[in-house]
Amino acid sequence: MTSIQIKDESKWNKFSQARRDRFFKSMILLSVFFVFIFTGCVLRIRDIYEQVYLPFDELRSSVYSEKSHEIEEMGKIYIKDNYIFVNEIEKGIHVIDISNPAQPEAISFINIPGNVDISILGSILYADSYIDLVAIDISNIGEVEEVYRIENAFPDVCYYTDAGIYLGAEKVGSKLYWSGIVETGIPAPEAAPVNSSGTGGSMARFTIVNNYLLAIKGVSLDVFSLVNPSIPSWYSEVLVAWDIETIFPVSERNLLFIGSQRGMYIYDISNMDRIMEVSEFSHATSCDPVVVQDNLAYVTLRSGNGCGGGNNDLIIVDITNLWRPFEVDRYTMKNPFGLGIDENNLFICDGEAGLKIFDTSYIHDLKLIQHFPGFTSYDVILQDGISYVVGPEVIHLYDYSDINNILKLSDIKQD
Repeated sequence: MTSIQIKDESKWNKFSQARRDRFFKSMILLSVFFVFIFTGCVLRIRDIYEQVYLPFDELRSSVYSEKSHEIEEMGKIYIKDNYIFVNEIEKGIHVIDISNPAQPEAISFINIPGNVDISILGSILYADSYIDLVAIDISNIGEVEEVYRIENAFPDVCYYTDAGIYLGAEKVGSKLYWSGIVETGIPAPEAAPVNSSGTGGSMARFTIVNNYLLAIKGVSLDVFSLVNPSIPSWYSEVLVAWDIETIFPVSERNLLFIGSQRGMYIYDISNMDRIMEVSEFSHATSCDPVVVQDNLAYVTLRSGNGCGGGNNDLIIVDITNLWRPFEVDRYTMKNPFGLGIDENNLFICDGEAGLKIFDTSYIHDLKLIQHFPGFTSYDVILQDGISYVVGPEVIHLYDYSDINNILKLSDIKQD
């Protein structure tokens, strides 16, 4: 019998294994090919993100003064004595000396994470810092000091966990994947952050009346006692409405006007133990700041910015009878934001249309005194014949002591 001799059996085994490996690899590639054909998958790059939190211990040790620097994102403004305090959204406050309005001088920056609104009583500045309320001694304007903090004073303004305040997500890497097989996307917190978009302007959500700090918080008005200014304490809460936005006090009449997306609320604050709603003036859904002069309230309505509606108007409301406010006239605007009034001079920040100044001597026929176009305006503060007009990148200062000869004094710019 003839037999075949395998001289080197190990070579035959290696050869067989190699053939088996090629076979399995071919099957895998063939499978991937069919997946590609029938599912439309393509090879993509997926970015990997991690949630970023600001730890509470860092949040609560971050109030301090530092050298002045450029303003990156202009927020609200507040004027006290010879200083203008300019909010840089969610970062802090720029302090600028305006003793000479024609030559503003940057003094310092107060680092306050999560800050949007401020108010000042004496030498104590009150500021929101994400969910906390902070009291800051500014008697030494170049070297401020946190003197008190109410933790979790505003628990609904942003998302947070035990890890701290949720700031968003940052890219930490990337990986290859077949689209249609691997889920993609940025990891999100369990609940979406609530935006929460001082008392100087008509867009303010903080104000001080009779040693009380009043703050709009979500659906309510929170009241803090300032009997001891260095140690503010929570006093009470008044439920108002889900869409409240701005707050305007008339201290001499113990009245508070709250602007909302659906109307204007009038509150009696003569007794802080029992703040009472007097009446409500309703209008079409729209963003709604308000200012008051004598027996008239001036309300601007604007479309966009999540407020809904399509109205862009100035409404004049008669509040002679506080229990029955009614509209007396209406004027069409471009896209009005904040406003201010001094005697018969009404300043309206009309968005991209700039600043408009009207004579209100006859409310049924407002006269345009002057129009400053060419820039976007959001809010205005009027003080001692100077108007401070806030835009997204600049604050314009005008001398209106002679209303028929308004002079441009200076600009405070981001850079």
